[in-house]
Amino acid sequence: LREAAVMLRITKNVRGSKQVFQHGIFIKPDKILLGRKEPDGYEDFCGHVMTRQGKRSILKRCDYVEKPKVSFTVWLEKDHVVTPEMLMKCFVKGQELGMGSCRSFEKGKFKLESFKEVT
Repeated sequence: LREAAVMLRITKNVRGSKQVFQHGIFIKPDKILLGRKEPDGYEDFCGHVMTRQGKRSILKRCDYVEKPKVSFTVWLEKDHVVTPEMLMKCFVKGQELGMGSCRSFEKGKFKLESFKEVT
């Protein structure tokens, strides 16, 4: 959500929103189960990082599941500057960006099925 807010310039245009996206949004439950005990498979990625000792190559293995359905609640305090409309825009943008540690490998894409405000 934070990366989507930066891409949409919400954190630049709405004063105080950057801190809210970093520390003021909570996802419940703490663990979101993907409906399976075992992953559908795994994929290996080769990447490169720059460290103080120079360039390093890394090999990363990520488990994946095909088309899980998940449901969760986003908790946001009323007195913050971030509105449900801003969150909706971030989730829509997040579909393109993906989520998780493999975003840079074009993984973690999702389809937003529904979004509604609950008080």
